[in-house]
Amino acid sequence: MGITNKIKFINTEKTTRESTGNTSFEEQGTLVNSSSLVAGNDYLIVAWVNCTSAGANEGATKFNFEGGSDLKGSAYERHDTNDSGMVVPYIGQFTAPDPTANIVVSRRRLFGSNNELTDYGQAFLIDLSYSGASGSLISGTNYSSTISTASQTLSTNATVVSHSVNNDSGTQLIFATSRSYNSTYDPSLQGLYINDVLVSSGSRWSQDGGDIKSVVFAIAHDMDEGDTVKIKTLDPHNITADYKYIFTLNIDDSPATKHTGQLSTWYDGENLGGSPSGSWGSATIDGNGDESFVVAMAAATHTGMESGRMAQATLKNLTTDQYLVFNSRPSGEYNGLYYPATNYGFTVGEYETSVIVGVGTIGDADVIELQTQ
Repeated sequence: MGITNKIKFINTEKTTRESTGNTSFEEQGTLVNSSSLVAGNDYLIVAWVNCTSAGANEGATKFNFEGGSDLKGSAYERHDTNDSGMVVPYIGQFTAPDPTANIVVSRRRLFGSNNELTDYGQAFLIDLSYSGASGSLISGTNYSSTISTASQTLSTNATVVSHSVNNDSGTQLIFATSRSYNSTYDPSLQGLYINDVLVSSGSRWSQDGGDIKSVVFAIAHDMDEGDTVKIKTLDPHNITADYKYIFTLNIDDSPATKHTGQLSTWYDGENLGGSPSGSWGSATIDGNGDESFVVAMAAATHTGMESGRMAQATLKNLTTDQYLVFNSRPSGEYNGLYYPATNYGFTVGEYETSVIVGVGTIGDADVIELQTQ
């Protein structure tokens, strides 16, 4: 039966700015409202929020249920000085509590005298327990996942996490993440492998040895049950990884519509009429006139001032002239509020990645562009 009628997704956007000087974690805005969740249901979540540690500040970030427990693996993202703001990404899986509670962003100041600022963000969820017109998503049939919170110190080319596809063969929507750090401000370059073939790579932004940040990946790939998805370290130095997660969802089970593909050439303002703008190009998608979601990953491929813009991404339906991420943009089309703030590399080898999910009504042949700020 069709996978399309088995998927219920939730998309929320945080459009407020909060500020705190607290040295203990303080909740700084709602990312997902409790009314969107069903108690006891399992969810995949793909989220990001922009955070600023001004001046000489060092700040920490986590995602948690309001007044309650942390989302697994999110508890201690940390950034040192980043006056212009940096994105904190998160990919994971959770069971909604009973009673349900809001998912919030919490921040704390680790060092410095300035307030920590929390800006806009996005959360996209798939209800893994939903039963629709074509039945339910079933773990081990439609999707599977691997999660680890074991802390490991790894040398170059070591496997950070390995996932065996424990669901039906076909085109897989794959989300993967690894949160890592080391004793220096080394970028912790890592690669995503399909059956031991490198298909994508990325690293974290880092300014000193205290920085802890997740590298995020999202791709679609044809895979058979039993094939492997791995994250491996490509960094010449040892890294420590303390949260790893890989999720595969078979989207080849008679979907109403689907489109997968890779955009591999970045244009600096060429498609959009000049700076500030850029584009990875576009794809024509048949959305059948329904509300649809589009997953995109953008990666920096070289260092320097342009590097961050390559991953500072959004999705726009050129046919309808509607953004699929923050369609309402009162502060300006290219304002940084509406993009994951990856910024430029602090040192050689920093190739940040971002994962965003656009949601909107897509027609039978709409042109969707992956733009950058």
